[in-house]
Amino acid sequence: MKKKNIFLLILIGLGLRLVLIFLRVHPAGDEIWALYLAQSTLKQIWFATLSDLHGPFYFLLLHLLRLLTPIPLSIIYLRLVSLFFGIFACFGTWYLSIQVAGKKVGLISFILSLFLPAFIWPAVFARYYSLLIVLVIISMVLFIGFCKTGKKSSLIWLIVVLTLGIYTHYYFSLLELSFTVYLLLNVHTRKHLIDWISSQIIVLLLFTPGLYYLLTLPKPELIGRHANSILKIPSLLITNIISSETLIFLYYFRNPWIYMPILGGLFVVTGILLINVFRYWRSELSKLLISILIIPPIVLILFAYIVQPLFSLGSLQIFIPALVIILAKSIELDLKKTKIFTFAFILCAGLSLYFLFDTSKIYGGPRKDFTYFYKNYHKGDFVLHSHLGSYLLGSYYSSKSANFEIIPSGSVTPATAIGVGYKHIMLEEIRSRAPRGVWYFESPYIDKKESDQVKSHMESRLTKVHEERFTDANSAISETYFNVYYYQ
Repeated sequence: MKKKNIFLLILIGLGLRLVLIFLRVHPAGDEIWALYLAQSTLKQIWFATLSDLHGPFYFLLLHLLRLLTPIPLSIIYLRLVSLFFGIFACFGTWYLSIQVAGKKVGLISFILSLFLPAFIWPAVFARYYSLLIVLVIISMVLFIGFCKTGKKSSLIWLIVVLTLGIYTHYYFSLLELSFTVYLLLNVHTRKHLIDWISSQIIVLLLFTPGLYYLLTLPKPELIGRHANSILKIPSLLITNIISSETLIFLYYFRNPWIYMPILGGLFVVTGILLINVFRYWRSELSKLLISILIIPPIVLILFAYIVQPLFSLGSLQIFIPALVIILAKSIELDLKKTKIFTFAFILCAGLSLYFLFDTSKIYGGPRKDFTYFYKNYHKGDFVLHSHLGSYLLGSYYSSKSANFEIIPSGSVTPATAIGVGYKHIMLEEIRSRAPRGVWYFESPYIDKKESDQVKSHMESRLTKVHEERFTDANSAISETYFNVYYYQ
């Protein structure tokens, strides 16, 4: 392909990401969480993240950027940070693909990384996923170099990157497990096993402070992850093509008769392409990619169905470079034969790109349960919450000083509450401070008796001027919205 055509594809891929960043005017709660933490102290970031099943490194990095740059942190700023890592990941995937499977597969991988929705989404979402993808790519490049040469320098740098990765997200340990399995199964690389095990002991020692607090600090309730579904298993494959967020919003807000056939077709054609690779690609490095593709979901499925029904589909997207390279190799093989599966994959993936833009329009306005609040909040109002999720949005649209926890819940740990500025207030204190008006966002998970006490207290002293209830909607949506009450 000519250089000017490659440059045009890069511009289109970058343009798609920029359009999405500015199309999504209103942030998600997770993005606000990242913004607040980045503005906290180093100590608060450390304890808030490790008490909430997250690693601190990404938020510490954002905190450092805040100190080094004169530009104040904002949601757009954080999304542009994600965009930087996201574009870097595209070029990293191209380079890695060339090392693994040659220039033609490298170019196909690069094109896929520019336009697959699951590669675009991390680059427009203000979280650590695009950074993690970059760390996965760098780890794979270093690991391949170590396997080929056995050089200690490659291993030392690999220890550094793996440590940063696991301090960013605990799923990164599954990459290390994949590397270990590859070394065990590959006769030609077993000679490096002792050095590799030694390196993993060093990584574990370096992660000991984080592991200690991760295991000992209290954790929030894992609302919404309390049940297994058979759909989780095929979703593992589809998620790494269309993004977990798109799947979630299609499930909540779109007609299943429209999107299910496309997702079904995407699942089938992707499966066929993968089988094609398993049958015809005889390469030592293909075993490494397959290990990274298969081992993390297997481990998490076993954990979910044996220990606890918990695993995050979205976080598995950090291993997407392995899938992209395997798909690129399969497309190369198919282009020499039928071309049918390549065409079908492009069609289904292209339609899923439409879904990404369609569901992103939801962020064009405030959430349904925050629309009235967004339009009618006045300075001097108090905003009461019984869940961290409503606090994040409420404080973003007003101010932290006006938002309070009124009913303690398991949605937030004490360390996280300090990190994001979530403070408790007593009912009696509200009366003494005489707010102009009082908003109350009622969580669908809160104890009904406690919530009724709050509402009764408000109604005995103030007049209820607005009420919106969402829990009578269908079961899926009722778990996403808060009931809204406004008193004056």
